[in-house]
Amino acid sequence: ALKSGQPTLIDKIKHLKKQPLYFNVPEYLLAKLAKHIEIHSLKKDEEFNVDDENVYLVEKGVLTCKVVLAGEVSFVKNDIITKGFNLDHDIKTLYAKKDSDILVINRFEYFNTLIRETEIIPYILDENNRAMMLATREKAEPQPHPAAEA
Repeated sequence: ALKSGQPTLIDKIKHLKKQPLYFNVPEYLLAKLAKHIEIHSLKKDEEFNVDDENVYLVEKGVLTCKVVLAGEVSFVKNDIITKGFNLDHDIKTLYAKKDSDILVINRFEYFNTLIRETEIIPYILDENNRAMMLATREKAEPQPHPAAEA
């Protein structure tokens, strides 16, 4: 049974497909991840509690937190937030700078699914490599100066 207000598995797969990391992963493989996902929509200035148990994927919007030394830290569309990796363990709350959608997945289920379902990995690595190659190519190609075309 669905939790009240939670989308169907098909809808959750559609949400995952919006993440660049999962663009090319076939739906039947994404279903194995999607079944563990909860989707949260936040209004501007709304608080969102974060813990060590989950991984957070920003689908849209901007989430921020205050960090003692760094000041304000922001997470934007397509960021994957994991405590201890790119979010300090001491942070308990994120704030929506504007209306935001977040996919929440249990950290244990997330990483174990990626390990168990080895067919997912080549799609993720391929997408990652494509993105890195594109970024490298864009930096390497000289951009024409606007005045030179006149």
